[in-house]
Amino acid sequence: MTHTQDSAPRCETTPPLDCTGRPIMVGDVLKVFHFVGARRKRHFMFKQVVGTKVLGPSGKPYLLVSHLNMKDPEGPDGGYYLAQDGEMQTDTEIVQGIDWHHDRPRATLRTDEGDE
Repeated sequence: MTHTQDSAPRCETTPPLDCTGRPIMVGDVLKVFHFVGARRKRHFMFKQVVGTKVLGPSGKPYLLVSHLNMKDPEGPDGGYYLAQDGEMQTDTEIVQGIDWHHDRPRATLRTDEGDE
């Protein structure tokens, strides 16, 4: 089920980035860090970006992320929202996408060091 944007004022969007610097888009399957268990075993959850939604009076766009539990993503415990603000999600990695996610250009991280 794919959800579309609500009618609201348009706002500039920059997709969030996964830990490798690739933009997260609708249709992507994400591997999200969950916790460290016994013997330092890292546990992950898998999520899917199922649509976009405009929230708030400013009309800021968000990605709707499903928990893959067959519930309505917009209902209680059905998913969560990820702001389209260009921030890197350090605990999230794209593992599958509708288009080949390895061909997406990676964002270059800016450093505050000036050229000397």
